Amino acid sequence: RRDTGGPFLAWVREEIAQHRIYINQADARVHVVPEGVLLVSPALFRDYARAVGDEGGWEHAQKKFVKLKLHTPAPDGSNITYCRVELPGGANRGPATMIKCILVPDATLIFGDTPPPPPNPTLRVVAHPRILPTPELETPETTHGLLD
Repeated sequence: RRDTGGPFLAWVREEIAQHRIYINQADARVHVVPEGVLLVSPALFRDYARAVGDEGGWEHAQKKFVKLKLHTPAPDGSNITYCRVELPGGANRGPATMIKCILVPDATLIFGDTPPPPPNPTLRVVAHPRILPTPELETPETTHGLLD
């Protein structure tokens, strides 16, 4: 298998430049937060594997990207950072919606010389969903498919 870490990053940059990847929208695969840029996992890696026909699948693409060590590991040492979706005006109903991402602290790795959009005000990076007061966070009923 070929190394897909670098090609994945080049693909993300090109897709953003061509406006084929949405940023900071409800079902976007890329979000900007004060801590850096979030790459939604595994969705963005699945998109890449499908687009380029990576025979190793999304897991292979994500593993190769992580090996580049361009991301910030989570406090528990894993590569996945959890973000809580916080709707404006306290409009959240029921348990919080969480998304899983890989956090890239250097926005220039994703956006190059183009300034990134302002941070998404509806996302907040959290240490890990298991430390939050609602244990049902990761059930399909509460994540609305965002963890896929």
